[in-house]
Amino acid sequence: MVHIIDNVDRFSVIPAVFAIIEHDGKVLLGKRAGTNYMLGKYGLVSGHVDGGEPLRVALQREIMEEAGIMVNPEAMEFAYLSHRPSAEGDGTERIDLFFIIRAFDGEPTICEPDKCTHLDWFSYDDLPAEIIPYIRDVLLAVRSGERFTEFGW
Repeated sequence: MVHIIDNVDRFSVIPAVFAIIEHDGKVLLGKRAGTNYMLGKYGLVSGHVDGGEPLRVALQREIMEEAGIMVNPEAMEFAYLSHRPSAEGDGTERIDLFFIIRAFDGEPTICEPDKCTHLDWFSYDDLPAEIIPYIRDVLLAVRSGERFTEFGW
């Protein structure tokens, strides 16, 4: 998608936020359902940033909508940024921002059963085979101290 600003073509970037929710050395992953994108694969609690909302507020909203837990935005630790072309092949690009969350209130629960069939805790050393490939790469990169990558170029 291209926008024209001041008579100059600009490409569109779609920002998304991802929650690396940790507890007892494990990370929370949800199995995707009801979508054509990575159906049946495990991914992180995540979502698109709506216009006019700060990144951490967007992530707080997504965590509550998807997993039913409350997280203080100030307790979210920036962990990783990735830049990649859209998998949809529509010409857009993605900026994905990952935040580590170690403190939350409540017990993770599937709040959108039409979009998620399982919420499970996994060790970083034993991530499921059916995980979204770039999510596996990001989790392993974060664990090794990396903070940025460009996927798919």
